[in-house]
This record gives sequence, structure tokens and C-alpha cells, in this order.
Amino acid sequence: MWLLRRLGVSVGDLSTLYPERYRGLGWYAVGYAGQSTMEEAIFRAGLVGAVPVAVGVSPRVAVVVAAVGFGLAHADRGPAGVVVTGTTGLVYGVGFLTAGLPGVAAGHTLQNVLDAAGKRLRNGRQIGASGGE
Repeated sequence: MWLLRRLGVSVGDLSTLYPERYRGLGWYAVGYAGQSTMEEAIFRAGLVGAVPVAVGVSPRVAVVVAAVGFGLAHADRGPAGVVVTGTTGLVYGVGFLTAGLPGVAAGHTLQNVLDAAGKRLRNGRQIGASGGE
């Protein structure tokens, strides 16, 4: 929106079309799409797709290794977070083998957006308000 206005394109105030508590969700989605796609490119396309071909490892083994790495990459969430994220990584790994990178990146983005929106709404804050996730 800012860029369109900066370029002189009149877009009106589209934010009036949805409740205030959801304002900012679009920018969260854009940010999470980039972040999720990069994580999936590293953990799924790289570790599950490319590495097994290069070193001759079974894709199933690579899914497990990538899931463990994915869980450990989220260690800031504590031991339970590592287990939950690692399990999610297993699901994404199987998804990558069956649906490819776009499918798991879209699923990962949706999960992150819904998680952030849920946290914001539970805490009574507007989505996109300062305070970051």
C-alpha cells in the first residue's frame, strides 16, 4: 500500500474493509512467506532434495535428518518447541517428497500466519502492532 501511494496510485483506505484487529495481517503474511520459503528451501529442497542425490542417501533418512535440524533450529522455543517443530519438519519433509517445494512453503506460511494471528488475538492485540512475534 505504501509503495502504491508513494508512486501516486490512489488506492483509498482498504483497511476499512476488515476489522481493526486484523489490520497488518497482510504484511505478516508477506514476511512469513519469505521466511517460510527460505526455511523450506534450506531444510527440504536442500537437505531432503539435493543432499541425498549428491551423497547417495535415502530421501527418507534425509527427511528425518532435516526434521531434527529444523527442530534444533527452533531451540529458542525450549525442549517442547524443538519436539513440536521437529515433528512439523517430518510432516513438511513428507510433503516435500509428495507435493514439492511450493506446497510445503505455502503450508508453512499458512501455519506461521495463523500462529501469529492466534497469539495476537489471544493477547488482545491488533495483528501487526508493535511487539513482534
